[in-house]
Amino acid sequence: MGTRSSKKTNATYTNIGLALPPDLSAVDVERKEPNAEEITLVSWDEEELQCGSSGDDLIRRKQSLPQINDYCKFYHEENSCVEYIRSTELSKIFLIIWGSRANVLTQIHHLKQVDSVFIVCIDRDNCLSLKTTYSKIVGVYTERQDLMENVQKTIKLVEKQLITLNFRDQQQKATRDLTTESGSFLFFQLLKNVLLNMPKTPESKQEMIDKCREYYRGNEKRLENVNTFDLTYKSNDAIKWYTEDTFVYQIVNKALRTEDIDELFIFRFFIIDLSLNLARKYKELKKIEPQPIIDLYRGVNLSSDELDTLKKNVGNLISTNDFLSTSRSRKAVYRFARNAI
Repeated sequence: MGTRSSKKTNATYTNIGLALPPDLSAVDVERKEPNAEEITLVSWDEEELQCGSSGDDLIRRKQSLPQINDYCKFYHEENSCVEYIRSTELSKIFLIIWGSRANVLTQIHHLKQVDSVFIVCIDRDNCLSLKTTYSKIVGVYTERQDLMENVQKTIKLVEKQLITLNFRDQQQKATRDLTTESGSFLFFQLLKNVLLNMPKTPESKQEMIDKCREYYRGNEKRLENVNTFDLTYKSNDAIKWYTEDTFVYQIVNKALRTEDIDELFIFRFFIIDLSLNLARKYKELKKIEPQPIIDLYRGVNLSSDELDTLKKNVGNLISTNDFLSTSRSRKAVYRFARNAI
């Protein structure tokens, strides 16, 4: 990174500061419970702490990150940061680090849970070569606003890309012949049927609302969204709430993908409404669609392992745990997939 005067270095780091030094740890915006959403935003800022950034400025910036992604973790020591990332397997990790600390990527870049890396650097040209070495680096940033905008944009793209696939060999018909994967496939189908046949009551809605308010306590943006849902939601609005950028999409999809039975039971109120709305839309479409099979498309980025699994299951049944957004336009899907790369 080279040697710079103290005055210039401090000014630059203050401009793009992201986290709290240890003596300001009383400003608590971190979640202590497990992440109920899909993405964890991790910021490692040892470099900044050594440059003596302004406390008030750091407080404001630490509080701003959860407005982009609810679940954030802040570290100022390498070992604890790496240990947390290694131990987190059910969330996608978005990592923000300084370019001078990019050597830590040799330890974690290969991990499946590490999805995207954002490099903060004073001299952008000196750090650009890192993108050649580490494919998960989204970009190198010298301005805080540019960093924030790109983190938010990437989060939205990744959330729409997430998908969980279950496979079942159609030749396996007897229970005794089912593999472990096929058994899981059948169990989750039965679980969804049980949920959809449960009564939908005002109490079930309140249970979901109470859970969300408890989880999002301290996050004003999310709580405002939960309050709007509580006051204005109608059953016919389920698709609208699911497809827009709301807490519903993040928290319900995480429960579906992880097959968390307790969480799915809590969110049964919304899952029932969404399923019934989609079934009604399908019936309406079939009235005007003469073809017995409707072709729909979805653009998604898959790892090599996921692609190999798909190839091995040609001719078998494929099920997704979550609800998929699709399009009848193949060109539109290609455009979306290219934007997500």
